[in-house]
Amino acid sequence: APKRREIVFIDAQISHADRIIADLSQSSESIDWIFVKLTSARSGVEQISQSMATLSGIDAVHIITQGDDASLQLGNQTLSLLSAEAEAGQIASWANALNPDASVNVYGTELMGSQDGQALLEALSLLCDCEVSAADSRGKEVAFIEETANHATTLGASELVEGQVQ
Repeated sequence: APKRREIVFIDAQISHADRIIADLSQSSESIDWIFVKLTSARSGVEQISQSMATLSGIDAVHIITQGDDASLQLGNQTLSLLSAEAEAGQIASWANALNPDASVNVYGTELMGSQDGQALLEALSLLCDCEVSAADSRGKEVAFIEETANHATTLGASELVEGQVQ
């Protein structure tokens, strides 16, 4: 079977980034991992967009960050429903790198805990034309919009983030 291609974006404020990368790198022979550390000096959406513009055939995007119930931190910006609308063109461009059944997975936030957070996930899902799921800062994953058959890798990443985000 061909290897899955999965990209992991780790926000600058995640202190255990190197350990997460090392653990995931060794976690599966069947996944071709790509790791990108976001810098706090620039817009995270811009950094993700630049990375995604050079890629194709991505099966899953994992965003490991911190956030609350209405937003997530990406680089030097806070992405909320309002700012996502302003960034809609860039976020929609991510879809060009994704396979048809790809998913975007967000870790380390409480987005499922509020209507604003759920609306942000829904907006990301519509813009990227893919399933978006969120795991809270305790690593508990909540699939959003629809269940996926293939979330083994997502659960693995949830366990790695668990307990690391204060």
